[in-house]
This record gives sequence, structure tokens and C-alpha cells, in this order.
Amino acid sequence: MAKKQIRTKAEAPGRRKMGGVSEGCSTIRAGDNSKLPRPPKTPTDAPAKTARAPKKKIVVKRAPLKRTAASKAASAEAKAESKKAKAAAKPVQAPASQNWRIAVEAAESKQAKDILVLDLRDVTSFTNTLVICSASNSRQAQAISDAVEFEMKNEGEYPLSIEGYKNAEWVLVDYGDLVVNIFTEKAREYYDLERLWRDAKPLTV
Repeated sequence: MAKKQIRTKAEAPGRRKMGGVSEGCSTIRAGDNSKLPRPPKTPTDAPAKTARAPKKKIVVKRAPLKRTAASKAASAEAKAESKKAKAAAKPVQAPASQNWRIAVEAAESKQAKDILVLDLRDVTSFTNTLVICSASNSRQAQAISDAVEFEMKNEGEYPLSIEGYKNAEWVLVDYGDLVVNIFTEKAREYYDLERLWRDAKPLTV
């Protein structure tokens, strides 16, 4: 029985092998994916965006409220009450002692000059009242100091300390809430206590 010659697909007529690859077939190598033909992309039309009109802000104008007489009175009362509350919260100062008048009268009895009395309660805490006066010389300054001490003792007031009595250029008599300063004229001008306590309130002698 004669053997039939079987032709492979690669040996089909019209095709000829070239170098182990049939002619007419394209060769695909690794890394050549970019060269492969691709189907054309059909552009999808994005839906057109409709422009929206900007929203308008609605402003409602309100008529100004008219304050009645009753509301005004209530407001005035509330302000008055707040002022009273603030005043009550502040510490109340004790009235200044009137012993300074005794000291002033004693100094005047010895011809003291330029007597000045200052209320220091709003300025400092070491004393309440400051008396400043001048003497023509050291002897007069000592005489004024003696007179003040004597009259204050008659009222039951005794000095805590007396300073500068020996030289008597500046005699300081300290009663705690009252301090009496007796200067010679030159010493008063030099120390200038009026300028030092210029924020103090002067009292009428």
C-alpha cells in the first residue's frame, strides 16, 4: 500500500520555510507590545455642564426698635444698680483722725511757718496724715516739737518715735497715723517733701 505523503501546515503549498519560520507569518517578540496595533479609541462626549445662575442673598431690613419710656427707665435703673454694686465692692476708707488739728494748733502757738497738711491715705499705707511746717532756727524747731508732744499727750496720744531732735534741722515726730515734720527753712527747701508727696490731697488748715 503506497504511503501517502502528509504535509504539515507549515509545508502547505504557497508557503516556504525561511530560517525555521514560515514565510508570510509575522514574528512577535517579547517587548514589542508597544508596536502592536491597537483599536482606535472612540472619544466619549462628556455631558455639557449647564451654568447655574448665582444665588442672590436676600437681605431683610428690619426697622429700628423704638425704645419706650419704660425700657429707658429700666436701663437707667440697671446702670444705677451696677454703680452701687461697684461702689459697695470698694473698701471704705476710715475717716482721717482729727489729731492733726491738735498738732497744727500746737505748732501755731510757737509761730511755725508755712504749715501744710497732706492726706496720704490714697498715696501710701505707712501713715494717714502728714504735717509739714518750718522754723526759723533749730531752737524754734525744738520748741515746736515740745509743744506738739505736750498737747498730744493731753489728748492721750504718745509718739512712737522722735527723730532729729538734737540737731533740729529736721525733727520728725511719729504718731503712727500722723507724722509731724518740723524743718528749718534751708532743710525744708533741700528735702522738698511737697514735691515728693505732690500726689497727696492737701487738707485745709
